[in-house]
Amino acid sequence: MIKKELNALVDTEYKARLLQDYPAEGRPVIGVPFNRLREFSLEFVGRKDWREIVDKQLSEETFEEMVLQALIIGVAKNKIRETLAWFAEYLQKIDTCQLCDASCLAFHPAVEYPEETLDFIRPYLESPEGFEQRFAIVTLLDHFITLDAIDQTLALFADIRPATRYAQEALAWGYEVCFLTFQQKTIYALRKSNLSYNYFNSILDRIQKSPRISESQRKIVGELRR
Repeated sequence: MIKKELNALVDTEYKARLLQDYPAEGRPVIGVPFNRLREFSLEFVGRKDWREIVDKQLSEETFEEMVLQALIIGVAKNKIRETLAWFAEYLQKIDTCQLCDASCLAFHPAVEYPEETLDFIRPYLESPEGFEQRFAIVTLLDHFITLDAIDQTLALFADIRPATRYAQEALAWGYEVCFLTFQQKTIYALRKSNLSYNYFNSILDRIQKSPRISESQRKIVGELRR
């Protein structure tokens, strides 16, 4: 029934964009945009049987069903320990960057319980497992690049040593968002960082390629090169 409802929400243009970089080994994609899945999840959370929906009615066969599980758990009014325990188990099932990043957006406990969320993701920042580490980095990127949290986020970024290409790409992306939002703080953090020569310059490459920065900002970033 749920899969039938999802198939009725297919956006062919969105599906084509998603599949451009989607790995062949990932779960099949139905083609439902994230915002539509978010709306769908809110319908379920209002029902008394949402746990049964997640446990018994949603399979793990498709990308959308996996994202929908994360969205439902993320917005359900659980005790924070229950939510974090569920996400810890869910992390073991992530098999693509696309699923990882969508799950981070669904990780709403970060808004209401920032300290508990930071305690939860800290061990994953050092994980040798690519998607665990990427999940922690992208959660910081999505929820902790704010006026109150930017200093702590940049400090955490500085200590990360990416174990895989997936994590390395996420960390460069994180620095890009930090630069676009808090330019001076990010420049200061990069100048005092102990990042390797190649990785430091790859981060600068990512920032300079952003379509959102000006020519004067590109020049500033270029002057940071080692």
